[in-house]
Amino acid sequence: MLKVNDLSFSYGRVPALKKVNIQTTPGQMVCITGRNGAGKTTLMQNIIGLAKHSTGTIELDGVDLTRSAPHERVRAGIGYVPQGRMIFPRLTVEENLRIGLAGRADKLRKIPDAIYEYFPGLFKKFQRMGGNLSGGEQQQLAIARALAVNPRLLILDEPTEGIQPNIIEQIGRVLTELMETDNLSVLVVEQYLDFIRRYGHRFYVMNKGEIVADGATEELSDEIVARYLSV
Repeated sequence: MLKVNDLSFSYGRVPALKKVNIQTTPGQMVCITGRNGAGKTTLMQNIIGLAKHSTGTIELDGVDLTRSAPHERVRAGIGYVPQGRMIFPRLTVEENLRIGLAGRADKLRKIPDAIYEYFPGLFKKFQRMGGNLSGGEQQQLAIARALAVNPRLLILDEPTEGIQPNIIEQIGRVLTELMETDNLSVLVVEQYLDFIRRYGHRFYVMNKGEIVADGATEELSDEIVARYLSV
């Protein structure tokens, strides 16, 4: 699905990503983890096109997106949920979702019914301002907005950050259903190990802009955690 090959990026003369290689698989969740400052969010911003890497390539289903603008990557099939949710607080739930529709390649302008089936609480607050939702509800809205694009690859940056456990569980169930029924490929930046081990299929550990460990989720050992993730 997604292939990132030898991706490098620098902030001025300071290297932030060093020849990063990752890939995702349809119907599976790949988790990127690491300490704060390891380069995880920078990697996601490069994949979606919000940052311009210096070397390397990015492909989706064999199509080279390396030179594509962010909106072109969205229309190619990438949904993006940024860290901090970034919903529009002065727009309603409906208006936030309609903004997501603008990225659809098929130009559909009706919010899919499935969105409200996944997050029924949003339907009850259809006309409520995004800024008046709880943190968990805002995260649900951010994910729903990304799903409105009808993505083949969904990227989520720290989706459990500051979210109550019941909402985390709901998000995990929704992602699992999407992977199983729609063959969705999911790429998650996450530091919550319980979430990674419960819902993830594969992992990559980043440290100082490099991939330092990877494998199937069951291979995320206590040794790796102690070496690269412990504070």
